[in-house]
Amino acid sequence: MQQKKITITHVEEVPLKSSGDNSWIAGPDRYQNRPPVKRRRKLSPRFFVTIALMLLALGTGALIYTVSSRDAGASEDSSPSSGESGGPSGSSESAADPSAGETSAMVSDGSGENSETGSSMASSVEPESAFDPYAAPAGYDYGSPVPENTAQDTSWFEDAVFVGNSQTQGLLLYAGIPAASCADVGLTVETAATLQEFDDPDDPAAEEKLTALQYLEKADYKKVYLLFGINELGWQSETAFINQYTTLIQAIQSSHPDAQIYVQSILPVGEKASQDKSYLTNDRIAEFNVRLQDMAEELQVYYLDVASAFPTPLTDELSTDGIHLVREGCETWESYILSHCVYQPEGGSGETGASSESQPPVSVTAAPTLPKNDG
Repeated sequence: MQQKKITITHVEEVPLKSSGDNSWIAGPDRYQNRPPVKRRRKLSPRFFVTIALMLLALGTGALIYTVSSRDAGASEDSSPSSGESGGPSGSSESAADPSAGETSAMVSDGSGENSETGSSMASSVEPESAFDPYAAPAGYDYGSPVPENTAQDTSWFEDAVFVGNSQTQGLLLYAGIPAASCADVGLTVETAATLQEFDDPDDPAAEEKLTALQYLEKADYKKVYLLFGINELGWQSETAFINQYTTLIQAIQSSHPDAQIYVQSILPVGEKASQDKSYLTNDRIAEFNVRLQDMAEELQVYYLDVASAFPTPLTDELSTDGIHLVREGCETWESYILSHCVYQPEGGSGETGASSESQPPVSVTAAPTLPKNDG
């Protein structure tokens, strides 16, 4: 039997550095002073695929809910209109054609762009201007007298005013024209803006009188008939007469921008008038009328060649004093005015025609008694 030898080695005790140092002993507090180690966790591709599928499912559900809500709203909106347009038959047609509801939904909603485009197109369309029967026809020649057209009835004068001298007073009185009168004995293109001779139509009892221009501002007249010249034939300058007349017309255009303004030619005179006053000659009247026609063209107002309706010189049957017309002459004058009006019936060709509707009447001032010799 073989014997084993055991060798015992003596190990000396190793002294500690300090009595409180026990760091060499393995225990729970051995690594307490070491910083923690952060470990990164890697995400697998399966995680990303799962997230993507979840988002796709949520988006699909939201889209389905939105479309179904819009279809339901479109069906509710279309059902009342179907009842209004066709009653039961309209409802049956909608039910028979389901694509109609889908189409209406697409038009009303869609992406929102179609409705916005339609609104912008609708707002860009300008409303048509109101038809004005008193507007001048296209290409109207203001340099020529108003041509003869279909005669109007006396209702044409219900929104008209006549401004002038005693000749105008006689016209309104003898012809019985239902128009406002702003005429006075001896009135001229100059005193029409300065002479306070007319009653206030709003307060006839008022002590303060009005000028012809102030009187015109009291109502919205559609036609203004002017007759001046017989009293201005004695002026030394024709140019002064035209300048004053121009100023008067421009003032009326300013206060009545939509009104028709008719400048009437100076009427011819009889031999008796020429004998009493040397400046009252038909040759001088013809010169003034040429200037009046040129003025009318420049100011874009209508020129009425009333003188052409009477013989030159005036006969004793038409005028007892050679200036003022008798009833028969005034009726001829009225007929000429009514058959030389600028009027466009709606839907017409631009030529004047008989008025089917009369405008609201304005206040009418009665013409005073005529003087025998004054203009």
